[in-house]
Amino acid sequence: MEKMKKFYKTGLISIALVLFLIACTASTVTAENVSPTVTVTRIATGVLSYWNQPAIYNDKIVWEDYRNGYENSDIYMYDISTGKETQITTSGSAHFPDIYGDRIVWIDERNKGSNSGYYYDVYMYDLSTGKETQISADGSAYDYESPSISGDKIVWQGSEDNIYVHNLSTNETIEIVTEQQYPGTNLRLDIFNDKIVYWDTRDAYGTEFNDGILNPNIYMYNLSTNKETQITTSKSAVGKPSIYDDKIVWVDNRDGKDDIYMYDISTKKETLIKASEEVGCSTGSPKIYGDRIVWSDSCYSDEYSNIRMYNLSTSTETLIARGNAWYLDVYGDKIVWIEGHNGDGGIYMATLTWDEEPPLDDNNTDDSNGIDNETQVPDNCSSELTPLDRTQALKEYVECTYKCNVKTKTGLATLLDTSMCHYENCDNKKAVSMLKSFIHLAEKMRVCKQISAEEADYMVKEARKIIDLIETH
Repeated sequence: MEKMKKFYKTGLISIALVLFLIACTASTVTAENVSPTVTVTRIATGVLSYWNQPAIYNDKIVWEDYRNGYENSDIYMYDISTGKETQITTSGSAHFPDIYGDRIVWIDERNKGSNSGYYYDVYMYDLSTGKETQISADGSAYDYESPSISGDKIVWQGSEDNIYVHNLSTNETIEIVTEQQYPGTNLRLDIFNDKIVYWDTRDAYGTEFNDGILNPNIYMYNLSTNKETQITTSKSAVGKPSIYDDKIVWVDNRDGKDDIYMYDISTKKETLIKASEEVGCSTGSPKIYGDRIVWSDSCYSDEYSNIRMYNLSTSTETLIARGNAWYLDVYGDKIVWIEGHNGDGGIYMATLTWDEEPPLDDNNTDDSNGIDNETQVPDNCSSELTPLDRTQALKEYVECTYKCNVKTKTGLATLLDTSMCHYENCDNKKAVSMLKSFIHLAEKMRVCKQISAEEADYMVKEARKIIDLIETH
C-alpha cells in the first residue's frame, strides 16, 4: 500500500510537471524563435579614455577605467536601474574587476612600493556595507585576467602560477597546485559555483616561454570533489574559457581557425558552436550565460569587429553589434562590451527584447494580511540537514514565504517535489536534474524580474547546496 501511495504521488507530480512545462513552452516558444530586437546604449561617456574588462551582474556593470590618465586605473560601476555611475576605487592601480551580487573584486598594486616585478593583491568591495577588504596576502596575486567571483568564492592566480580560492563564508583560502611548464603562464581563470576552468600549458615543450610550443588545453577543477578534469586534448585552446552551470565554452584553433567550442559536463559531450568563416579571422574569448553564448570576431575581409550571440535553445546566431568591439560579458538579456571605434572609447550595453514577450506573472499576492510584496530571505539551513530535509525546507520557503503568482509557486514547488521523489527512489541523477531545472527557472525569473535578485540568489544557492550533498554522499 505504501508503495502504491508513493507511485500515485509520483504520478501526480509528473503530470503536474508535464502540464507546467507545456504551459511554459506555449508561452515562450514564439518569443524564443524570432530574432531579438537589439537596443544599444552607451554607458560610460568619457572621450579619449581607455576602458578595459567590463563585467555585469544583474543591473550593475563594472569596468577598469583610465579617465585620469594611462598611469591611473580605477574601477567604476554603473547601476542600470538608477542610471548612476560610481567610482569604486581611488588607488589608481586597480585592474580586471569582476562582480557577483553586491561584491566587486579586482587586483590592485597599491602595496607595491619599491618592490619590482609583479606585486598585486586581490581586493573586494561590498556594495551593501560600503566596506573594502584585502583578500590575498601582499604581493601574492598575478596580474592577468584575474580574479573571478561566484557566490561566496573568489579565485585568482598566484604569482607562482598556482590557483588560490578564498571562501568568504569561512574566511579560508586554499591553494591548488597546477603543473605549468613555464613560469608566468596566464591561467585565465573563470569560476561558477564550485567549478573552476582554466587555460593550461603543462604539455608545452621547449626551453623558453616565447620560443616553446605551448600546446594549451582547457582544464576544470571541482572544489566539491577536489578533482581536476582535462576538458580538451586538442592542444590548441585559445584565450580564456567561460563556464556557466554545466557548460564550458572557449576558442580553439585545432583546424587552423578560431572556432568556438562548448563542453557539456553532464553529458561529457563536446560541440562545435561556431566555425570561423575564414583563415585569419580573430575570435575573442566567448562568454556564456544560460543558453546564450556571446563573442567578438574580426576578419580581414571586414573592417569591423562584430559581437555575435548563439542561442543554444534555438540553435540560432544573432549579430548584436558592428564596430570596433572587444572585451565583453553577458548577463540575462544584457550584453556589455568595450567599443573603441574612431578613437572614441566607451562601455556599451545591448539589451535584447523580443517582439512577442512571454507573459510574466503579476507577482500579486493575497493582500489581506497587510504584508507587502517583499520576501524575507531566511538564514542558511543547518549543515547537518539531509538533502531531503533541505529540499523540503526550500519547498516550504517557496510555498509559504515567497510571495508570487500561484502558477509560479506551483512550477517551482513541483520541480522540488519531483526531485525529492527521485531521491527517495535512490535515483540521484534524476534528483539532481530536477534541481538544475529549478535553478534554471529561478534564474529565468530573475532576468524577467518576476523575483528579486536576492530571492533568486537564495533559491539558487540552496539548490546548489542540495546538489553538492547528493553528489558527495
